[in-house]
Amino acid sequence: MTLTTKKPSLTKTIKVQIQNRGPGSETIDTAATLDNLVHVTVTSGGGCTAPATLLHVGQPQKKLPVTLKKKGKLSVLFDVTLDCANDAAKGVGHEDYEVRARVNTNALGEIDAHAAADDCPRQVAPPCLDGTDERRYQLIQRRLTRMYTALSNCRQIVFGDVLAGKRLDVSVADASVGKLYVAEMATYVCQEAIHVLAGYGYMQEYVVERLFRDAKLIELGGGTTEIQELTAGRWLVESYQI
Repeated sequence: MTLTTKKPSLTKTIKVQIQNRGPGSETIDTAATLDNLVHVTVTSGGGCTAPATLLHVGQPQKKLPVTLKKKGKLSVLFDVTLDCANDAAKGVGHEDYEVRARVNTNALGEIDAHAAADDCPRQVAPPCLDGTDERRYQLIQRRLTRMYTALSNCRQIVFGDVLAGKRLDVSVADASVGKLYVAEMATYVCQEAIHVLAGYGYMQEYVVERLFRDAKLIELGGGTTEIQELTAGRWLVESYQI
């Protein structure tokens, strides 16, 4: 970007396109709601101060209120005034600023006429290759069975003795391998769920994306996998004189 004494500042328009990926229509009634829904930040690539962005007023901004039907799209315009250049050169590697945008779906309300759309939040439609229910495929059922087997084993480790009314008199190795197994199976189940959903599993609209991140943290928090292995191994060697 080049600034001169005659043009010490430039006002640019940033266009962000959003899409309603929920099962029902969504209404954006006021400019305040739209400004809370879409956030645009401009970060400086050098010593210049990051400029503020303002929601564009007037044409060609879409007149409010506006209702987005399912899969409907809306272009949202923002104004940004730049009065500082980090690099006078142009082209790749000489960028002065970086623009990022994010959508805050809570701006549309947690609960509305389409309650199903507020799950995680505003969940997209399940992936189906040809409009049929993927759950009928045997390979999908096989993965679900393996996932449920892991889940059942974890329940037995965590709740089995408690529900049976037994005394929780377990060794250090039992506690370590219990945490080790449950943590690894949590990650395994989430990986299988992502595999079933294919690319959809990585999207934030699906709860499995968050569960996968949380599951991996279980392997780290409260003692890493390696610590559990070393603790259990040391107890076994000392107790059984291996």
